[in-house]
Amino acid sequence: MGYASTKIEFEKSLKRLNPDYVDLYLIDWAHKAKNHDDWPDTNAATWQANEKLQAERRIKSIGVRNFFEEHFAALSQTAIIIPAANHIKFHPRY
Repeated sequence: MGYASTKIEFEKSLKRLNPDYVDLYLIDWAHKAKNHDDWPDTNAATWQANEKLQAERRIKSIGVRNFFEEHFAALSQTAIIIPAANHIKFHPRY
């Protein structure tokens, strides 16, 4: 999470996968108030890094995973691009 970390980890992923671009790149689990005082800023910085990578045509679509209403509300304050997907973890034990 965070702008610089997101860019670094994206490069690592791209190197391992070896494609020219990624079709869909997700932020997995938002930072939350329970664990992080600065969670809105961290999520926003992570999203901005994804927006930059999409603008560079290295990612086709950007989205999130397991974001709740409060995470979307905070993200909407700074996001330029609306998430293309919110992949929700769902199974019988959850």
